[in-house]
Amino acid sequence: MLNLVLSLNFLVGDLLPEGDCEWEVYLQLRQIILYSCGLTFTAEELSYFETIITEFLQEYVAVFRGIVTLKFHNLTHYPRLIEMLGSLYHNWVMRCEAKHVALKTIVHNAGNFKNICRTLAV
Repeated sequence: MLNLVLSLNFLVGDLLPEGDCEWEVYLQLRQIILYSCGLTFTAEELSYFETIITEFLQEYVAVFRGIVTLKFHNLTHYPRLIEMLGSLYHNWVMRCEAKHVALKTIVHNAGNFKNICRTLAV
């Protein structure tokens, strides 16, 4: 999904009309994703990151006439988390989730849910 979001503008960007509102929201989301994957930030960059997140949320609500869900609301906390914990890239849990899926499959196939830790150990 990350690759799709980052490369979509190269695939279909030239086919869309200039000034398309939905496309502008996508471009803002892409910029947020690129900032989220950054490794180092200055105080000015974190301030700018907070600004583009706020603009994205306002544009999203205006264009799609929706509400801001919890996942979108969590974006507002990213600059503060980066300031406290460092780069989000170093706090990524995707590999842990991949291992978790394999363990869940084993437990599901075993059919024993009373002592899951023992089932996995055996």
